[in-house]
Amino acid sequence: MISAPQKSAGKTTVSLGILHNLQQEGVKVQSFKKGPDYIDPMWLKLASGTECHNLDPYLLGEEGCLDSFGRYSTKTDMALIEGNHGLHDGMSLDGFDSSAGLAKMLQSPVLLVINSRGMGRGAAAVVTGMQKMQPEPNIVGVLLNQVRSARQQEKQKSAIEKFCGIPVVGSIPIDEAVTIPERHLGLTTVDEMGSARGIISRAGELVAQHCDMDAIKSMFKATPLHTGSLARKPLIPEYASVKIGIFYDPTFCLSHSA
Repeated sequence: MISAPQKSAGKTTVSLGILHNLQQEGVKVQSFKKGPDYIDPMWLKLASGTECHNLDPYLLGEEGCLDSFGRYSTKTDMALIEGNHGLHDGMSLDGFDSSAGLAKMLQSPVLLVINSRGMGRGAAAVVTGMQKMQPEPNIVGVLLNQVRSARQQEKQKSAIEKFCGIPVVGSIPIDEAVTIPERHLGLTTVDEMGSARGIISRAGELVAQHCDMDAIKSMFKATPLHTGSLARKPLIPEYASVKIGIFYDPTFCLSHSA
């Protein structure tokens, strides 16, 4: 899972860059988006070349999330889940429906993206808080984003690795070429961005140049979740032959693939 302490930290940019590089290497990767977001999955689909599916504990419950993850990840080499908002943000006070809750449910390791702006060694305090808050996620690495200087990078990297006990696997500098405009519902859609493929390609370059892709790939190789026993519920016979039409164009583009 790719997550962050708060929204707009660079989760999508990092996810797009990783997916782009994996696709270039011929790795078959299945992308997922935590929550009911319908815009980010468009970007993740374009970067990975396959449909992105939503995982939402609040709407689907634990059984629904396990079922969807099991069905779509079993025939791929890797699965990448992009979290939403902050790692511990959600509707419930206990964090069940947060990205951390979903990561715990799926036994997924977490790569934490930190927006480096305005911080030095204090970045380690942010990571420590993310590690300790319930439900405690398995944060296996940190990726620094929006880094202004080598001095800032070294301060944050040294502090995180010393006090948090996890590696910093990348440090991405500020680059306006990968900025995706935001509005009230989130990012601008792929269809509205004529430069979408260029943004994804540039994100891939930044990740390849400034991150340790081998270390990132090794994080995916945790013990896989055994979801084989969760069989998909059969269709009700009398409705199995019903055909459903879905309007899809730039106006009617809100859809969720669970």
